[in-house]
Amino acid sequence: MIVKFSIILILFYLSFIYCQIILPVNPNGVCSPYIGDVAGQPLCESKLVDPGSIYSNPNDTQQVSRATIQSILTQLGTVQACAPVLGNAIKAVCERFLGRCVMTPSNITVTPIALESKLCRSVCVNITTTCGIVNNPIFNCSDERVYPSVATYYDLRPFGGPASYEVACTDPTASTSSSEENTPAPIFCPYPLIAKNQSDPQYAPSKGYTYLGALNCVLPCPAPFYDDKQWSRFYTMSKIVSTISFCCCIYNVITFGFLNRRPNKYTYCIVAFCTSVFLMNLMDIVTYSIGYKKVLCPEEGRFAVQSDASCSVTGSLFHLAVCNGVLWWTTMAICLLSVIKRIKIIKFRYFVIFNTSFSLLLLIIPLGMHRVESGLGTIGCWVRGTVINYVFWLPLGIALLIGAGCIVVVIIEIYRISKNVSTDRSFITLQIKPFLCVFLIGGSFLYLIAFNYYHETHKYIIEDSMKDYVMCLLQPGNDRNSFGCKPKGPPYAAYFTFYFFTRLFGVLFFLIYGASSNSKEIWLRSILVNNGYIRPLLVRLGVTDFHSTTGTNLNSLNGSKKGTVTRGGEKTSGKMTFDSQRSGESGVEDGGSSSC
Repeated sequence: MIVKFSIILILFYLSFIYCQIILPVNPNGVCSPYIGDVAGQPLCESKLVDPGSIYSNPNDTQQVSRATIQSILTQLGTVQACAPVLGNAIKAVCERFLGRCVMTPSNITVTPIALESKLCRSVCVNITTTCGIVNNPIFNCSDERVYPSVATYYDLRPFGGPASYEVACTDPTASTSSSEENTPAPIFCPYPLIAKNQSDPQYAPSKGYTYLGALNCVLPCPAPFYDDKQWSRFYTMSKIVSTISFCCCIYNVITFGFLNRRPNKYTYCIVAFCTSVFLMNLMDIVTYSIGYKKVLCPEEGRFAVQSDASCSVTGSLFHLAVCNGVLWWTTMAICLLSVIKRIKIIKFRYFVIFNTSFSLLLLIIPLGMHRVESGLGTIGCWVRGTVINYVFWLPLGIALLIGAGCIVVVIIEIYRISKNVSTDRSFITLQIKPFLCVFLIGGSFLYLIAFNYYHETHKYIIEDSMKDYVMCLLQPGNDRNSFGCKPKGPPYAAYFTFYFFTRLFGVLFFLIYGASSNSKEIWLRSILVNNGYIRPLLVRLGVTDFHSTTGTNLNSLNGSKKGTVTRGGEKTSGKMTFDSQRSGESGVEDGGSSSC
C-alpha cells in the first residue's frame, strides 16, 4: 500500500512539472523604486504592494507602464459595473503593469537576477467578471504566463540556477479595506478632456461642468462638437448678422415710433416687435463685446450658468425679448384681421398688459429653476433643458399657430375683395407682404421649433456617443495634436441655420416695412428731412419732389393707390393691402377704439 501511494505521488509530481509553463528570464530586467505619479494625477503610488521594488526592462519601462495604466483606468471609469470593485480594480491594474520585483538569492544564482511576481489569476477573474470585461484582450485571465494560478516558474539554468524557479503570484486585494472598495478612479483625462473631481462640490455639474459618465473628466468649453474654424464661423456670423439686424431695428423704431406723425395700433405692433428684436441683438452685441469665451466659458472646462452675472443678464433679457417678440408678431396678425374683417376686439392696452406680463412670467419660471446657462454647442446664454419646452417652445407654437391662422384668413379676404377692385391691381402685388410675413417670419419660427424638436429627440445619440469619444481618445496615437476624435453633436449646418434665423428678424422686418414707400414718406415728412437745410439739397439732387407728396396719405405702409370696394352692396374707398394702417382719414373707418 505504501509503495502504491508513493508511486502515485511521484507520478503526480512529474505530471505537475511537465504541465507547468516555464518562462525564460530577461537578463536586462531590473528592480527599481516606483518613479512616482504625475503631479496632480494620483495613480498607483499608494496602491502598489511594494513601491520600493518594481520590475521593469528596456522594452517595458515604468513610464510606458504608467501611461498604459492611465489609459486602462480611464476606460474602467466609464463602466458603471466596476464601481463596487473600483478600489480593487485600481490595485490590480497597477500591480499588473508595475509588478513586484524579486531578486534571486545568492545560493540560487551566482549573480542576482530580477524576476517579476505576476498578478494572481483569481484577482483577474474577480475584476473582469464584476466589470463585465471578460473578453478584453488586456485581461485574458486564462493566460497562465501572465496570470498564474499560484506562481510563475522561471528557467534559471542560463544563470547557473534551477530549471524551474518558483515566484509566488501577488494578490494586491488581500489587504483591501471596505473604505478602499469605493475609491474613485484616478483623475487622468486624455486631451482635450479636463480633469476635475466630481465628488468635490466646487466642481459639481450644477456649477457648469459636464462629466463623462463616472470619469472625473469634463468636456472642454466650447464643446468639441466642431473644430476651431467652425466655431469661428459661428462667432463671425453672429457678429455680422446681429449688428446689421440691430441697426435695422433702430431704423424701424425711429421711423414708425418717433417720426411717424399718424401712428396707430398696427404701427405700435411693429415698433414693439422691432424693440424686442433690438433687445435680442443687443444681448448678442454685449456678448461679443465682452468676448464669447469670457461669457460662455468663464473657466477652463466650465460652461456659464445662471450664477455667472454676464450669462444671467444676457440670457434672461434675450429670453424675455424672444418671448415678447413672438407675442407681438401674433398681435400684429390679430390686429390686421380685425381691421380687414371689421371685428371689434379688446382694447389695445390689454394686448400690451398681456404680452408684457406673460413674457415676464415665461422668464420668472426658468429663473426660479436656475435654468439660464450657456449649454453645450451654443453661442449665447439662454434657457436650457427640458424647461424651455414649456416656457418657450410650447407658447411659441401656440402663438405661431394663431398668428398664421389670422394671416391666412386675411389673405383669403384680400383675394375675395380684390375681385371687385380695378384691374390694374394684380393679385400678386396685393399679396406680396402677407406671403413675406408668413414664410419669412412665421417660417423662421417654424424652423426653430422643428430644430428644437429634432435636438430634444436625438439627445440620447449625443450622450451615447460620449463613451465612443472617450475610447477614441484613449487609442494609441491620439495625442494633443490629433483631431480624429470628435463626439457626435448636432449637425453643423442645421445648428448654423438655427442661430442664423434667431438673429435675422430685424433684417426681415426692415425689408418688409423699413424699405416700403410709406417709410420713405414718413422720413420725407419728418423734421429731420423736411427742413430748410435738407429739403433744398434733396430737391436739387432730384431725390424727391416735396410738392408731389403733399397730398400723399401716409397711413398706407406700402403706398398703394385707393380703390373702390363693393362690400355688402356698399361702396367703400380704401387700401386693401396686408399692412394697411387705419386712421380717420382712410376710406375705411377705424372701427372704434376697441379694435386694432
